[in-house]
Amino acid sequence: MNFRIKSGMIKTTIREIKASLGRYLAIFAIVMLGVGFFAGLKATKPAMIATVDDYLRRQDFFDFKLLSAIGFDKEDTKELFEMSEVGQAEGAVSADVLCFFDDGNSDGNGDGDDAGDNAENNTKNNEEVYRVHTMPENINRIVLLEGRLPERADECVLDSAVYGADMIGAEITVTEHNEEDTLEMFEERTFTAVGIVRSPYYINFERGTSSIGEGKVAAFFYVPKEAFSCDYLTEIYLTTGHGCGVYTDEYEEHIDGLLETIEQKTEALVTDRYNELVTQAQEKIDEAQSELDEKTKEAKQKLSDAADKIKDGRKELRDGRKEIAEGEKKLADGRKELAEGEIELKNHEQELKDAQRQILAKEQELLDGEAQVSRMEREISENEKKAADGRAQLAQALKQLKDKETIIKQQEAALNEQESELSKKQKELSSQLKALEKQQKELEAGREELSGRLEQLEQAYAAQLISQEEYDANLAALQAGLQQTASGESKLLKGKKQLQAGIEQIQSGMAEIQSGRTQI
Repeated sequence: MNFRIKSGMIKTTIREIKASLGRYLAIFAIVMLGVGFFAGLKATKPAMIATVDDYLRRQDFFDFKLLSAIGFDKEDTKELFEMSEVGQAEGAVSADVLCFFDDGNSDGNGDGDDAGDNAENNTKNNEEVYRVHTMPENINRIVLLEGRLPERADECVLDSAVYGADMIGAEITVTEHNEEDTLEMFEERTFTAVGIVRSPYYINFERGTSSIGEGKVAAFFYVPKEAFSCDYLTEIYLTTGHGCGVYTDEYEEHIDGLLETIEQKTEALVTDRYNELVTQAQEKIDEAQSELDEKTKEAKQKLSDAADKIKDGRKELRDGRKEIAEGEKKLADGRKELAEGEIELKNHEQELKDAQRQILAKEQELLDGEAQVSRMEREISENEKKAADGRAQLAQALKQLKDKETIIKQQEAALNEQESELSKKQKELSSQLKALEKQQKELEAGREELSGRLEQLEQAYAAQLISQEEYDANLAALQAGLQQTASGESKLLKGKKQLQAGIEQIQSGMAEIQSGRTQI
C-alpha cells in the first residue's frame, strides 16, 4: 500500500516537472546558486582571517601600542622588554605633517617677486597631510615592493596604495607652514623617495584622520630614525609572544588579561617621565631664579652706587654753582672797580690836559714877558712857583695812573685764575657726565636682561612648565626689578640734565670772563 502511494507520488512529480520543466530548472539553478554563495561565504571568512593572521605574524604586528602626550624616554623600551608578559618592545617616532610633493613637474615660469609668489602659492595649493614614521626593526616590519630601503637620513619609502614605482626619485618636503614644535622634531626637512612599501599598520585604504590641514591623512612614508632630532619616543609597540590567532576569543581574552598590567606599567613610565620633566623644568626655573636674584642684587647695588654718585654729583653741582656765583660776584666787583678806575683815569686825563694847558699858557706868558724881564722879575718868580706846583701835580697824576695800571693787571690775573678754576670745574662735571652715561648703559643692559628673563618666564608658563603661583611670584620679582631699573634710569637722566646745566652755566661764566677781559 505504501509502495503504491510512493510510486504514485513519484509519477505525479515527474509528470509535473515535465509539464513545467523550465520553471523547475530555474528554481533548481537558484537553489544551487544560493547554496554556492552560502558555502563560499562560510569558507571565505576563515580563509581571510587565516590570510590576515599569517600576514600579521610574518610582519610581527603589534599587540599593544602605548601612547603618551609627553612621550616616552628611550630607556622605557628596555624596561618594558624586561617584563615577563612582553615578547618584544620597540619604540618609534611618528608625526602628522604638512608636506609638498615635488615630482619635477611643478610650474617654474616667471621671475623675480612674481616667481616667488607663484612658488609659494603652488606649495600651499599642493600641501597635504602625511604621517611620517621611523623605520621599524622588529615590530610592524614593512614589505619592500619597489626600489630599496633608505640608507641616509634624507631618504624615505612611500605608501604603495598611493604611489607607484614612477615616484622613486621624487622629493617630498616638510613645509614651513607646520607648527614650530613640529618642525623642531625633524633633523631633515626634504626627503628623496627611494622605494615603495606596504605596511601592516595600514590594512585599510583609509590612512586615518589628523588635527592639521583638512583633517585627513593622504598617505604615509617611512624615514630613518636619524631624520628626527627629538630625544624622545612618541609611541612604543609591544608583542606578547602569544600563539592565538587574531579575531579569536582566545586572543581577546589574552589581551584583556594583560591590559591592566600594561596600563599600570605605562602609567608608571609616564609618571616617571612627567616627574623628570618637571624636575628638569624646576631646575631651569631655579637656575633662572638664582640668576635673576643675582642680577637683581647687582642691579640694586648699581642703583645704590648710581644714587650715591648722583648725590655726590648734586653736591658737586651745588658747590660748582656756589663757586660760579662767587666768580660772578668777583667778576661784578672787578667790573665795578674797572669802571671806577676808568672814571678816575678820565678825571686825571682831564686834569693832565688842564695842567698842560696851564703850562702852555705859562710858557706863553714867559715868552711874552721876556721883553719885560727886568720889570716883571717878581711876576716871573711867581710864575715859576706856579709852574713848579703844576709840575708836582703832573707827577702825582702820573703816579696815580701807574697805580691804576697795576690794579688793572691784578684784576686781569684774577680773571685768568677764575677762568682756570671754571675750566677745571667744567672738566670735572664732564667726567661725572661720562660716568653717569656709563651707568645709564649698564642700567639699560640690566633692563634688557630682565626683559629676557620675563620672556623666558612667559614661555615657561605658556608651556605649563611652572605653576600659577611660581609664575606670579617670578613675574612680580621681574616687574619689581624692571621698575627699579626704570627709576634708576630716571634718576640718572635727572642727574645728567643737572650736570649739563652746570656745564652750560660754567661755559656762560667763562664767556662773561672773556667779555670782561675784552673790556679791560
